[in-house]
Amino acid sequence: MDSGASRPSDLYLRGEILPPAAVRVADELLRRYDLGSPLEVNPAPGGMLNQNLVAVTAGGGYFLKGYRYVETEPVAREHRVIAYAAGCGLPVPAPLSAPGGQSYRRVGGRLWAVFPLLQDQQIPAAELTTGHAGEMGRTLGRIHEALSRFPAPEGARYPAKLLWDSTRAGQEMAEYEAAILRFPSPDPFDQHALASFAYRRTLLAAGVPPLSAFADLPSQMLHGDYHEGNLFFGPDGRVTGVIDWELASVGPRALEIIRTLDVSLQATQEDPQAEERLRAFLHGYLAHAPLTRDECLAMPELYWAYRVHSLWVYEEHYRKGSARTDHLAMKDIAGLEWWLRHRHEVGRRLATHFDDAPRGAILTSRS
Repeated sequence: MDSGASRPSDLYLRGEILPPAAVRVADELLRRYDLGSPLEVNPAPGGMLNQNLVAVTAGGGYFLKGYRYVETEPVAREHRVIAYAAGCGLPVPAPLSAPGGQSYRRVGGRLWAVFPLLQDQQIPAAELTTGHAGEMGRTLGRIHEALSRFPAPEGARYPAKLLWDSTRAGQEMAEYEAAILRFPSPDPFDQHALASFAYRRTLLAAGVPPLSAFADLPSQMLHGDYHEGNLFFGPDGRVTGVIDWELASVGPRALEIIRTLDVSLQATQEDPQAEERLRAFLHGYLAHAPLTRDECLAMPELYWAYRVHSLWVYEEHYRKGSARTDHLAMKDIAGLEWWLRHRHEVGRRLATHFDDAPRGAILTSRS
């Protein structure tokens, strides 16, 4: 880690005028795919970690995904799981193949893939209705059911979702703290980071369940980042596109479910609308994929323990020099406090909605 006083830039490509180099990259990439020169190139909305563009040619619109990875394996891995999911009949747009059959190219020093540009609607979390929640649950259930059959030898090439270690987390926090203390004048983000690390140490000292406490939860291939920002909805409210599979990993299906409930459906809000969204999502999921009552009870404890150990937003800031996820980091103490106080209650709510799901809609676990 760089111990100097350099700080992540606050500049962010979205909303900025594209530099000529980006337009040249888009032009070369599209030509390599025999798609013609772009008539228009713009920054793609959404996304935090990659450099994505939207280009329009005489033949149509395309989404150009510029990966953050230098090596090809993470990109090839994402494309393999996309191909599998699409082959199962899921609404997953596949990357186009360039002449020669490869689904990605290195242009301008970065790996790129070209996807068809989806025309349906993305819906902000604050605007998701109970109907959307049910459809999100049904779609995730279909994804989990399909990915449960993902070939085991191939699945071994994907990262494990749960790898936390309290000792390693403590060492990582100490590394960030040492770097902060070398800054001439810690800024508000640095001060928040120090407070977050101190709070996490308090939680760890009080006792956070180890990984072994969740070893019996059914585990399988997951999408890895299932939330509203990676979904497209058609006019009828159905999910027509599930994008961004680069974080596909192997882990408990329970973790992906509870993360979606928190991130997208605001299950932490204590109001009737949030409760109805939670119920609709779970019932929709149960109609397509197996789940158990014990998983419902375990989900919040698993998620809380996972979040206590999750330091990726600080890695983005201090190791990679990126400020794009700072807004997430600034909310982490409040989130940890909420789950500390309410995780058992959320587990009971999930179990209640499991119990009141239509019996014909519940698939029993294979595990």
